[in-house]
Amino acid sequence: MTAWDDVRNLINHGEAAPIAEYIATLGNGDRALIARELPGHLSALRDSLDRFDLIDLGKGFRVAGAATIGGAAAVAIWLGRREYTTEWTYESPEERDLLLQVLESRPRNWQADLARRLALRLRTSGDWGVKLAVELFRRTGAEPPVHDPFTAGWVAGAEPTGPEVTDDPFFELMLPRIFEAERAGRVLQWQKADDPWIAGLVATASPARREMLLAGCVSKFLRGGASADLRYFTRLHEALEPTAEQIAERSRDYISLLPAAPVNVAELALANLRRLDDLDPLDLGEALEGVLFRAERKLVASALTWLDRSVRRSPGLAGELASALVLAFGHSAPDVRDRAVRIALKLVPKLGPAGMDTIKQAIPVLPPEDGEKLAEAFGAEVTETEPG
Repeated sequence: MTAWDDVRNLINHGEAAPIAEYIATLGNGDRALIARELPGHLSALRDSLDRFDLIDLGKGFRVAGAATIGGAAAVAIWLGRREYTTEWTYESPEERDLLLQVLESRPRNWQADLARRLALRLRTSGDWGVKLAVELFRRTGAEPPVHDPFTAGWVAGAEPTGPEVTDDPFFELMLPRIFEAERAGRVLQWQKADDPWIAGLVATASPARREMLLAGCVSKFLRGGASADLRYFTRLHEALEPTAEQIAERSRDYISLLPAAPVNVAELALANLRRLDDLDPLDLGEALEGVLFRAERKLVASALTWLDRSVRRSPGLAGELASALVLAFGHSAPDVRDRAVRIALKLVPKLGPAGMDTIKQAIPVLPPEDGEKLAEAFGAEVTETEPG
């Protein structure tokens, strides 16, 4: 029997660990023979086996190929062959250790090349090979490429802990990338305030790191995305407890988020802006207009409270904020419309001619029962037209 016959039998019986041990005893000639025979055997089994049975044999195929195929590019392709590596293939620690065992005799730059190729082949953070690539980068010291699926996969396996935050040699390099990589936020969306990726990250952060994290969160919000993808970053932002000065420096960014950001981000932006007592009146008006047309009842109610408080503190703002207030007249929730009407009535002595006219012109937007409450105070007539 040849060395290939022995390896083929081990593959057919699903024996991966003995393959690694056996190939370690072979010379270059036998390894080259195995590398040549592997594709044909895979093709033969693909034609004769159910796909799930072939997937079960995948570990042996991967270990045998990693131990015998010459080029890093060819190994990367072999490890990811779709015949036995699918989106539901589990990358176990045991298999990863076997692969690292058969790869450790390769030159360091060869292993780094393989790590880079594995990383760039990833399509999602859960693809087979991400853990192997991460460990190869750690062992070789090579810098991981900027590739979103790899970054998200790295996040899934990293865990900031302890006073040094983490012992991951690539943590400082990779951390800023989580704010840029698609799906990294989805991986972290279940992290709570006391979990490692929030508590461990923030607890011992220097002022410079806190500033970087805060800037990263805001930049992530500005890029946009689904609520689930941004949930982690809203919690991290909250845990950072930005100062009023830091909020003021980014006030224009928060204002720009209000009209169209997912509700969890808009709520965060509004809550932080409400902490600023000296917001420019034009910015205040823009912020309120960015919220008061939205459909989310809780968000609009919070903005109405802000408007009411702002005018009580500075009565001269009433006229300037009238155009924002009337946006809430068209809200679908009766209690929101009623709140807006009550605020409008309180503002009558402070509005001035232009503000009075702004509200008067908007009264027809209200249902008749709400419009009647304002008609007499603003000298308007109520029609029977319902809001569209």
